[in-house]
Amino acid sequence: WGPEVDAWTERYGSPPVIRFPTNKPTVMAPACARFFGMVRDGQLEHDGNPHLARHLGNARTKETPDGAYITKDGRNSPRKIDLAVAAVLAVERASQTTSDWGVLV
Repeated sequence: WGPEVDAWTERYGSPPVIRFPTNKPTVMAPACARFFGMVRDGQLEHDGNPHLARHLGNARTKETPDGAYITKDGRNSPRKIDLAVAAVLAVERASQTTSDWGVLV
């Protein structure tokens, strides 16, 4: 997605395009920790959407020195987790206290 994100940033500026490297544990682990904490503490609700439920169920955690983050069960796995990652990103962005809103990519 690198070239696409670059094009969006050039076209729309930063913000509204905000890079969020989901492939970097140093970035994704804290976001996943905040998401999990909000779920655990009852601050998030799931509306029962079957697609999101499936993607959340497909997600696996990977422990790293930076903390745990969600990932697929294998690089070529057909079990998608895109909606789970999108949920983590949505919560992460909504949790930020800034008036400088943009789109995470």
